[in-house]
Amino acid sequence: VLNRRIFLKLCYWWIKPKVSEKQESLKHLFVTKIAEQYIRKFTDKIKLYQTADADIVFETKDGKKIAIEVETGQVLRKPDQFQNKLRLLKERYGNNYIFLVTDYHLKKKYAEYGKTIVRSEIREIVKKFF
Repeated sequence: VLNRRIFLKLCYWWIKPKVSEKQESLKHLFVTKIAEQYIRKFTDKIKLYQTADADIVFETKDGKKIAIEVETGQVLRKPDQFQNKLRLLKERYGNNYIFLVTDYHLKKKYAEYGKTIVRSEIREIVKKFF
């Protein structure tokens, strides 16, 4: 039987993340990769970022850039950091950003700051851009 620490190390190795395991939670990483894989079915114009931008930025068929910020709820505990992130999203993408929350219970909390979806809604939302 594997202990939790070894299991998590294997998970990070298995999906070969581009981010340090100390920077992002495993839940954040998996949801980001799931969204990325689905978006790649429509476009190869997609980028993943660690810190300086939204987690996922992709280009639609008409050339519009859409940002997806994957949220686990941790940043809400740091109001200044969250406000900086929100300001950055608005400056760079106007209203073309989406919060993808990892837990359905977070949807209402993030919805007051912008369009917010859960993982099960990613297909419906992305299809609309293509």
